[in-house]
Amino acid sequence: MAKLADRHAEFWWRSVPCSHPSQWFSANGEHERRRTHFTWCRPKTCSMVRSSPRKHHWGSNILRADLMTATNWQTLPRFPLMDFSSLQPLSSYLPFNVQKPVLQSNDCLIRTAVQTGNAALLHILQDSHELAHFLDNVQLKDISLINLASYPDRVYTVEHQILHLLSQNEFQPSPSELPSTACIIKPMLHALLLHIYTSLRLSPVAPKIRGTLVARLYGCLNAASLVALNQ
Repeated sequence: MAKLADRHAEFWWRSVPCSHPSQWFSANGEHERRRTHFTWCRPKTCSMVRSSPRKHHWGSNILRADLMTATNWQTLPRFPLMDFSSLQPLSSYLPFNVQKPVLQSNDCLIRTAVQTGNAALLHILQDSHELAHFLDNVQLKDISLINLASYPDRVYTVEHQILHLLSQNEFQPSPSELPSTACIIKPMLHALLLHIYTSLRLSPVAPKIRGTLVARLYGCLNAASLVALNQ
């Protein structure tokens, strides 16, 4: 049974696309960047290999493949959220002269998120802002710093949380029981997913999934009554 499980792990380890910044070794052994093609998980070719490369790497990529599938079909992820709460603040990996990013949220958004049971949205917005701020202040060629900061794990966490909030908002109370500004929640969640697949993910993403996310956001905005937001 143990050998069968190991063969199953080996299959996934060799067949699941890598979501980490793409790297490979050329024929002469020099380390090069692979910018335009999809890379596959190999201990010698991926910078995210850690103390247990096979177990960590094939497992983490299955989780990210699960997230991409859930995002594409707008369903809940099959796997539960992995806990990365023990990570150091992302700002601690930035130069000392770079200020910690603080997202300014207005009272209307805070009140709406709390009243509709979407208080987690405020933390997601802050985390997304910090991820974007981090990318703005590091060189994408500095793979070691990106990996040291566990950047892919942080993007994974935000995307997983967004998918759960979207699922939670599929079954809302009647409009009369919600504040008039509640219509902004779902468009914001869809916009955040689009932001992840447009700017925050460092791995190649097929245009089709971006088109799907744009269409969902467009339809959500058309269906929502956003007049209350101008009051």
